[in-house]
Amino acid sequence: MKYYRNFLLKLAAFIIGVCVLYVLFFIVLGKIGSLDSRSVKNFLLTNTVNENRIIVESGSNSFHGINAKMIEDHFGKLTLNLGDYAGYPLKIRLYRTYKFAHKGDVVIYPLEYRYYMNDVAPTVFYKHLLSEIYFYFDNLPFNEKLKVILQTPASYVFITGVKKAASNLKKLFRDKLPKEFDLKATLKEHRGDYLYQGPLPQKDDMKVPCDEYIFAKEITGGRAAISETFKENIKLMKKIEKEKGVKFIFTYPTVIGESCYDFSGEKGAEFKKFLVELKNYVTSNGFEFIGDFNDSYLPDRKYMLDTWFHANPDGRDVRTKKLIENLDKSNLKNDLYANGLQNSSISN
Repeated sequence: MKYYRNFLLKLAAFIIGVCVLYVLFFIVLGKIGSLDSRSVKNFLLTNTVNENRIIVESGSNSFHGINAKMIEDHFGKLTLNLGDYAGYPLKIRLYRTYKFAHKGDVVIYPLEYRYYMNDVAPTVFYKHLLSEIYFYFDNLPFNEKLKVILQTPASYVFITGVKKAASNLKKLFRDKLPKEFDLKATLKEHRGDYLYQGPLPQKDDMKVPCDEYIFAKEITGGRAAISETFKENIKLMKKIEKEKGVKFIFTYPTVIGESCYDFSGEKGAEFKKFLVELKNYVTSNGFEFIGDFNDSYLPDRKYMLDTWFHANPDGRDVRTKKLIENLDKSNLKNDLYANGLQNSSISN
């Protein structure tokens, strides 16, 4: 009996040891694999913590559809566009906000509808987790890091992650890593907005009708409903608001093209009902949801860059102008305005 007990204790100790080593291996891989990654958006967020800021965050609809400098010029407050890819979960965004935002910051969420219904990380998230988007993982509390580690496919650790780390070690020893950003120089040119370089060919996304692409394909469980994941994220937002003093404002995503809000289609009535339920749910939890879906909807394709969620510069500015109008009607209007930038480190 004593033999079996000792065996089980040794086995348990071995398993725990292997788990600890795997966690450490994962973290070290990410640290090394991200050595050559330079995110302007993350740099601006983490290096302007002494400023009161307006922060716009969502997937690529904001990246292409928001003019942060236009908002900054109107409200006199440093504005950052953190929009990137809608496949990156809201929770990891929130934990980054929790770490780097503070009282005086206002976060605007023109979230894609998937964040409310089907906020499940796609494989591309895990593929790049140990390299270019490691900063998202790095900002998570330890218990959340463990969850992500368990969810990450082994192939992205032992193949993709190891290859990337090995490549970066070679760059490190050869002094080939890119230079760090300079804050003053970066602020002169960047707020995180998309840098337009001309028209682009249409993406394959355009083969899917707009209303299906932005809404119907995200439905799980047979009907459109606010997910438990989003409800948990709302709780986290309340925690951030209470502990850090950060204010949150929801609005609708930028969408371009015909029939995006065609409520006569197969899922039209369900979509219309969901929009009402969504706004009611958010506001009933104490957060403001400004405007109407039409305020962010540009049905004319002349405003499209390459897909339903991507506006060209003309569409971006039309959308941003309307957003500013709605922000001026917001209950948080006083939090949005600053006295000006003359006492700030921001360079115009």
